[in-house]
Amino acid sequence: MKFSDMVGHASKSLRKRRGFTQSELAHIMGISDRTISMIETNRTSASLETLEYMMKALSVSPREFFDFDMEEQANGPRVERLAALADVARNLSDEGLALALGILEVIEEREKGDED
Repeated sequence: MKFSDMVGHASKSLRKRRGFTQSELAHIMGISDRTISMIETNRTSASLETLEYMMKALSVSPREFFDFDMEEQANGPRVERLAALADVARNLSDEGLALALGILEVIEEREKGDED
């Protein structure tokens, strides 16, 4: 997958996770919904300025927006689930994070046991 494809995938994924339609995101950014569609489908490349507005509208840092691994992008559903986990974790208290980590570690140990 090309870098521009991954940018389109990331923008679409983040937009959907934030609960925006293309029209809503476009309105917030002050651009057309057609432009959002073209970015998401890789029919055009977003300028750095457009990406900056998009990250601001989606309330994500550049690190979060560009947090994709070129190899992992081939497995879209896994990437979506990992991103959703990160979104949920970001909103947890320290106590909630500790609990969530403990639960995930139990699941990981169980899956390792299943492999044996």
